[in-house]
Amino acid sequence: MVGNGKVEPHNKDIAIVIREALDKHQAGKIGRGHLDLATNKRDLLDEAEQEILDCINYCVFQILRLRRMQRL
Repeated sequence: MVGNGKVEPHNKDIAIVIREALDKHQAGKIGRGHLDLATNKRDLLDEAEQEILDCINYCVFQILRLRRMQRL
């Protein structure tokens, strides 16, 4: 646990992670309304690409961090 009472991501049970994702999704629907792809002007493909790149960057960072830890 972190000092603020939150569980660190790498210590979370998969059920907790899924529940949090569903809660965020529901909050987004309430805050922004239902997504209508026929009228939505956002570039969802570009947004998905950005999310994937963020994920790749995060994974690379974690791999490099773990390799440094192994050398210590």
